[in-house]
Amino acid sequence: MKKLRTSVLAVLWPVLNFFAQTNSANIRFLSIGDRVPDFPSVQWANASNASLSIGKDAVLILNFMSADCMSCIRSLPKMDSIQKKLGKAVQIVLITSDKRTRFESFLANTRIGRSINFPVIVEDSLLKALFPHEFISHEVWIKNNKVIAITGSEYVTFDNVKRAYSDPTFSLPLKHDRPDYDYSQSLISAPSNAIASSIYSVLLSHLTGVPRRYMEGVDSTAGIRWYRMINLSIVEMFSKLWRLPLHLSPDRLQLRDVKDSSRLVYDKESSYRNQWKLENTYCYEARFPLCYSEQECLQKIRSDLACWLNFESIISGEKKPSLIIRQIKPAAFIEN
Repeated sequence: MKKLRTSVLAVLWPVLNFFAQTNSANIRFLSIGDRVPDFPSVQWANASNASLSIGKDAVLILNFMSADCMSCIRSLPKMDSIQKKLGKAVQIVLITSDKRTRFESFLANTRIGRSINFPVIVEDSLLKALFPHEFISHEVWIKNNKVIAITGSEYVTFDNVKRAYSDPTFSLPLKHDRPDYDYSQSLISAPSNAIASSIYSVLLSHLTGVPRRYMEGVDSTAGIRWYRMINLSIVEMFSKLWRLPLHLSPDRLQLRDVKDSSRLVYDKESSYRNQWKLENTYCYEARFPLCYSEQECLQKIRSDLACWLNFESIISGEKKPSLIIRQIKPAAFIEN
């Protein structure tokens, strides 16, 4: 195997060595505003006398990723470009729990792996304990030994890194994962015995840190059909309610009389995807008596969404149905 252009680190900071004597579950995690250990010399796996020392006000970005995460990999050329353009103002370090052989294979045998030149830490568990997360990419921004931001990879842009270097008031929306979220719980706060016998529908805003999901079922004991949608866009909600795929291809979506399509479709030129999701995805829950058929329930939910969101939907075509969404005025809506 050719000598890798990207050096692989065994340990990031000797000052963290004492963690080796400690169960990682007992390590206090760090967040925005917390101070982190100093950054003296590091131990490199395939380089001697190397150092990760960075200058005052320089930005250190810990990029938690995996060789099996395609979105992580696709972001690397962008980060490599930022690193080259800003030079000593920034140092991006790749952190992975992958086995050393797995990640070295990625670096040596893929076009993107061969093209990048970052320090890399493999087989990590301690840094993840310091900066816990469930979903990657996960970016920890550090400046002058202080955590200044925790984000996804889309926020690692040339302008943001440059601003982090020069602006003492720099901040970005916090990435906060909630891997322990209980999808089986109701979206409304009420005693479980009260919910069990209730008939209702509710629409709520985005739940931060929770991956999207669509669920439905029957509670024969309570005599209820229930439906729950977590962090779905308007298009995704209507897609599921018409029994179409959650990931609907653009050729199967038609927008009619829509003044602002950004409420329905993400435009990467206008905002960060995370910010768009915060503003344009929703949570919905409904319960109906079993005497309602499945189709009656789905139509009731579509009527709910039309009333609350001012969009109605139909489908067109048989072999490969398309979803048609039309914007309506609140006063023009009449529930079927």
